[in-house]
Amino acid sequence: MQKKTLLGVAAAVLIGLTGQALAQNPPAVTTRKVEGTDNVYIFRYGGHQSIFIVTKAGVIATDPISYLRPAKPYIDEIRKVTDKPIKYVIYSHHHYDHIAGGKPFKDAGATFVAHKNAVAKFKELKKQNSLHADVVMPDRAVGDKSTIKLGETTLELVWVGRNHSDNSLVMRLPKEKIAFTVDFAPIEAVQFRNMPDNASPLENIASLKKLASLDWERMIPGHPYAGGR
Repeated sequence: MQKKTLLGVAAAVLIGLTGQALAQNPPAVTTRKVEGTDNVYIFRYGGHQSIFIVTKAGVIATDPISYLRPAKPYIDEIRKVTDKPIKYVIYSHHHYDHIAGGKPFKDAGATFVAHKNAVAKFKELKKQNSLHADVVMPDRAVGDKSTIKLGETTLELVWVGRNHSDNSLVMRLPKEKIAFTVDFAPIEAVQFRNMPDNASPLENIASLKKLASLDWERMIPGHPYAGGR
């Protein structure tokens, strides 16, 4: 996690792990409560991380991040914190390393939410090969700004334009002044080697400026960075 500073930070270069390597070296699983909050947790699964928010009415989870690995550890970590039902899973964007593994969450009754631009991308993934069978199609597609309210928690979903994808959502907790962003604004790193949805550098810069204009003080990225979270 990083205090709000310059947004001239860009995405870490990710090294893909094969299924064999993952089997030999199971990814580390850790969960910790975000300092200064009552109910916001960071779930780290190898080189990926998501957040989940525990409320009196249930849990809001984000990206399943279970590519080539079981989703059960994520659910198990939530269950260590609460027995409340998982009500929502919010997708940050459509890229497979973040959305894989949603089926156990769906089986538990969760509603899946993504930006409207992601729906066509999900359909494309489903057609590509059987690996994507564990990807759950969104139940609800949102526009440029939407709000999820559960129990005492409000979570804003904000689309800031094309960047690393054309459907990236910023997830902002207004009360806690925390933003969760994935891939397009990582910390202490350089932009990923390509922009998969053909955003221009100018569009990416505009997206970062919109992110900076939102009211947040701390940002949690979708990948850990060299200096910590």
